Amino acid sequence: MRKTLKYSFAVLVFAFLLSLAASEASGEVDLTITSLDYTNDFDTGDPVTIVQSGKDADTVYKYNFYDDDNDDCDEQRCLPENWYAKNFDDAIWSSGAAPFGNNDQAGASPGTIWQTEEDLNDHIVIRHHFTYSNEYDAISATLNLAYNNYYVAYLNGNLIRDCYSYQNNNNCYQGDTAYWNNELTYNGGSQSGPNQDWLVEGDNVLAILGRDSTWGGDPNQWLDVEFVVNVQSWREKPIILGDDVWLRVITSNVGTENRGHRTPKAQREPLPQKGCQKQHLTPPKGCRKQNFTH
Repeated sequence: MRKTLKYSFAVLVFAFLLSLAASEASGEVDLTITSLDYTNDFDTGDPVTIVQSGKDADTVYKYNFYDDDNDDCDEQRCLPENWYAKNFDDAIWSSGAAPFGNNDQAGASPGTIWQTEEDLNDHIVIRHHFTYSNEYDAISATLNLAYNNYYVAYLNGNLIRDCYSYQNNNNCYQGDTAYWNNELTYNGGSQSGPNQDWLVEGDNVLAILGRDSTWGGDPNQWLDVEFVVNVQSWREKPIILGDDVWLRVITSNVGTENRGHRTPKAQREPLPQKGCQKQHLTPPKGCRKQNFTH
């Protein structure tokens, strides 16, 4: 069975390479296969942490406190306009390391003290700038949150989730901090998580509003986050008959047509290309979907 499986995969790859060569053989070129990978992991991928949690890395944020009594902040009225926007000016705010809280919780110590006293300072806004160079082939993104009691989260001014009160979304209220209380991965639905397409090359901003509900005498405050992109995984895994797999073929074109004359090899620069074909599912970049059958 193993020989037959290996033979079938070899035939599949050979047929794929022939179709790729035929589709790219326009003009007199040297087409060189430099890599061949496959995957049958279409959805989850491998996580790559872009913004580490304060618990793990003492990640620094710009932050400011607000309260809903002296500042009439009920329903966020005391917060500065567009506090979540990418271009909001937070230069005069304080800087401090996450986690933000008033005592040890969930096996972590606060990096910056956030203490609610007699209903004061029960709102905190934290903002973190980070650089993204689009080096990852992200298929989704995830925001993980450890908090007590509520939050509202944005990426580059786009709403990730509104958990300002218990009725806004499911599982919003948290009375006990955990890593993680919410794990939000974008699945196409509204407020399911951060859309990876919201990331831009260069500067990006995570902006989080934390709200401590003092109703019922809850004495604790906490806010910490982690931002992750999930990238396409390429692994050497056994293939099961009937599996759908993506094939990734990386080629280089070392010759070009120029008015009927070939560029001398000494002057040629390899131009990396990827063999791809889009099917009924959206493939990872540089991939073609095949069904591996006996």
